[in-house]
Amino acid sequence: MGPTGLGAAKRLNHINGPSWLIVDSSDKAGGLAGTDTTPEGFLYDVGGHVIFSHYKYFDDCIDEALPKDDDWYTHQRISYVRYKGLWVPYPFQNNISMLPKEDQVSCIEGIIDSALECRVANTKPKDFDEWIVRMMGEGIANIFMRPYNYKVWAVPTTKMQCQWLGERVAAPDAKLVTKNVILNKVAGNWGPNATFRFPARDGTGGIWIAVAETIPKEKKRFGKQGEVTKIDAEKKIAYFADGSTIGYNKLINTMAVDHLAEKLGNQELVSLTKQLYYSTTHVIGVGIRGERPERIGDKCWLYFPEDNCPFYRATIFSKLLPLQPASERYQAPHPLPRQW
Repeated sequence: MGPTGLGAAKRLNHINGPSWLIVDSSDKAGGLAGTDTTPEGFLYDVGGHVIFSHYKYFDDCIDEALPKDDDWYTHQRISYVRYKGLWVPYPFQNNISMLPKEDQVSCIEGIIDSALECRVANTKPKDFDEWIVRMMGEGIANIFMRPYNYKVWAVPTTKMQCQWLGERVAAPDAKLVTKNVILNKVAGNWGPNATFRFPARDGTGGIWIAVAETIPKEKKRFGKQGEVTKIDAEKKIAYFADGSTIGYNKLINTMAVDHLAEKLGNQELVSLTKQLYYSTTHVIGVGIRGERPERIGDKCWLYFPEDNCPFYRATIFSKLLPLQPASERYQAPHPLPRQW
């Protein structure tokens, strides 16, 4: 059970009104925000997750689960984009001063054009691609935003809406970018996760295991007894792998929508889900013995927009969680593939 299901359970527990139960086929909390542990003791987040929030309710929930100062590390985000053999500080669009001159010209021309376009535009961007061009220009769009986002989502930016963006993507300041190019300066840190906390033990999954521990034991069914095999929507009955059933009045679902359609046995819904866009990611963890190589330096995570490598991002997990005792005992790299 991941953050969404746990959040619903926490809120229902605070309300202390309706009868409720949280179920999950996994033996431990975390879901796609969980952490895997290899037999050697290496920890790998299922994905590179860093939490940040502007919501007191969420912050209080996390602090209740992990209340001690030594439960957390506090990090400054130090991230780079790999481009033409260079390490360009993130956000890329704020640091085009680090690019070759011809790319600087292309990006600045695009930024100027986009600034002029924004002044006269009287409609909202219709998709992510139009948002990129309007906010950053064609130069940054072609060099970074389009290729990187295609690697992440496996969907062209023209096929994505843009309401989700908010503060997630930095819009460049034309004057500041031009000034930094002339002075050959690097822009400072930016964004909601410029400074972030990371759990001192058990990886990101440790957060959600700790949150689950704050939920009453009798309100949880994890493992085989929590594995839903069928849902009768008309009779409002859920069937479980251990042979038990539970009647319900309201159902909050956090499994993939195509899986839900199959559990419901509704062929019309199953057919509709096959028309949805989706993509998968392979998350591969590599553990090595010894100290982190000096050339990695203080980097937290790295972005790879170019098509000369198959991956789009690398997270230096030992930077986020320095205590990886297995690294002192094992010589061979240990890959951990995960597809979701």
